[in-house]
Amino acid sequence: MIKIMINNLNIYTGDGSYAEIVYLSKVYDYFYSYKSDLRYSNDLYPGVVIESDFYSKFKNIRNRLIQESIKAMLLYRQEHILSKFFSNLLKNNYNDIPIFHYLNPSITPFYNYNGIVTIADTSYLDLKLAKGTIKKTDIYAKKTVKNFSIFRNFKNIIVPSNFTKKMLIYHGFDKNNITVIHHAVNPIFHPVQNKEKIRESLGLPKDKKIILSVSSLAPRKRPDIIKEISYNLPSDYLLVRVGEKIGKSVNFKGVDYKTLNNIYNASDVLLFPTEYEGFGLPIIEAFATELPVVTSNIEIMNEVTKGAAILCYNDAESMLRGIKEALNSKDELVEKMRIANKYYNIARFSREMSDYYSKISE
Repeated sequence: MIKIMINNLNIYTGDGSYAEIVYLSKVYDYFYSYKSDLRYSNDLYPGVVIESDFYSKFKNIRNRLIQESIKAMLLYRQEHILSKFFSNLLKNNYNDIPIFHYLNPSITPFYNYNGIVTIADTSYLDLKLAKGTIKKTDIYAKKTVKNFSIFRNFKNIIVPSNFTKKMLIYHGFDKNNITVIHHAVNPIFHPVQNKEKIRESLGLPKDKKIILSVSSLAPRKRPDIIKEISYNLPSDYLLVRVGEKIGKSVNFKGVDYKTLNNIYNASDVLLFPTEYEGFGLPIIEAFATELPVVTSNIEIMNEVTKGAAILCYNDAESMLRGIKEALNSKDELVEKMRIANKYYNIARFSREMSDYYSKISE
């Protein structure tokens, strides 16, 4: 069985980060990324990058509104472009019938419906969670919602958590078609010595406790809690954000993995309030750098953290107490994180993925 991976997101997104991990696992025969966003270079897409002829006409445009319009057009044309690309490729290069693995549900199946799809979460299917997330102009979200009706009939569905499997079953998916393979952490995330030197290189103060937040502004990520905490931290604390600025914070945007690893290592606690996740990659990235984690006491976080984080109620007061607890119990948490990190290594992920492909090809 020839395994062809299809991705369409850059590594600055959660699904794009997952695609990068799959790429590093080397469990495929071919790996392609369809590029639909003018703002990012090809090296932010794993594998062989597919660009449409339409894209090449506009790649030098820098106007943000025009870029967004072109992105929408490219997403609309995605199925046609991929279908044409692979029809020509299959005609000349493959003797066996391949199986396509769609690495996120925004990719509309274009070859046959006997493929594999990875579904990270079901947030777009939940109207409460989607409120404030799906905008009229959000083509990616609309395509994802539409594609769920197709993927509901797939026999081969991979999810990153038992919680996501539970939610898919709730939304009408057959439990017998769903396999849980927990994410792995990208090997680039690791502990780095000399925190003071790292902070100096990042322009961060050496004399403050740094509370790190890595998230989007989606309402389910609870930016309201992060904002409230930013204004109630002691004077010798500092909130650092990777993502859009929230409240009183120092902000980093569009950082590469090496810089993100340094930011984790420069920090004292990862603050990760959330109402809903399919997994939560920043959690295991923090574990890999031995950074204590404070997050929400919800089902998915209990599954992912494996007892190696401080779990709190979803309010600022509880999270502030959790931050102090994490700082006071760092040594104990680090020991637990090291155990969890052994599970989230890429070798385990590669093995489980290979076993899965072998099983479905029988």
